[in-house]
Amino acid sequence: MVPATSTPPVRRSSQFVIHHAGKQQGQAHHQQGQWDRAAACYREILERQPRSFEALHLLGLLLLQTGDAANAMPLLQRAARVKPADAATQSLLGIALQSSGQPAAS
Repeated sequence: MVPATSTPPVRRSSQFVIHHAGKQQGQAHHQQGQWDRAAACYREILERQPRSFEALHLLGLLLLQTGDAANAMPLLQRAARVKPADAATQSLLGIALQSSGQPAAS
């Protein structure tokens, strides 16, 4: 008989916990229309993790929603480089390009 092995508990890094809590807090502010607070949460995540897809995507979305397509575009482009197959990010990037009046890359 083979002894059963137990799986060690999952240890999450403090970076993960901070990222997750910041993202949840940012999304709550975002949903409540507290744009400045949401943006601050997303920017704090990006200071620690510049390639955070979620923070790039959500901050880009927030800026686009508040009429700042020019500043949304570089964030959405960075998010698209992190996850090129993400359809939502590609769609938002197209909207940002159209809203900013910049021609699409050929």
